[in-house]
Amino acid sequence: MVDQLNLKNQVCFPVYTLAKEIINHYRPLLDEPDLNYSQYLVLMVLWENEEQTVGQIGETSVKATVSIGQLGDGGFGLAAELHANTRGVTLEEAQSFIEQAHKVCPYSNATRGNMEVKLSVSNQ
Repeated sequence: MVDQLNLKNQVCFPVYTLAKEIINHYRPLLDEPDLNYSQYLVLMVLWENEEQTVGQIGETSVKATVSIGQLGDGGFGLAAELHANTRGVTLEEAQSFIEQAHKVCPYSNATRGNMEVKLSVSNQ
């Protein structure tokens, strides 16, 4: 059991390291337009979803809840719930927004297939 608690055996450390590497890969491309990775993701959502205005993006909040639990094989795994609240749009538009963001997010891409992620939306 103690070996499972060593950092090298934790799922979270390699996922975090991989996410940082993904962001570092984009950094040279984002230096010239003076963007950070978060700004880049917002621009990608705006580019792919013409119905979203900058104001609508600004009214969006995302709450992430990450849990850790024991797997059937005795190891530990992660699960996440992402809830987006987007004002001024329909629930269908909000669902489309969170699904698009989930497709391009480096953390989602790094963990896809390795952990359960539940997406939910509201428009309050």
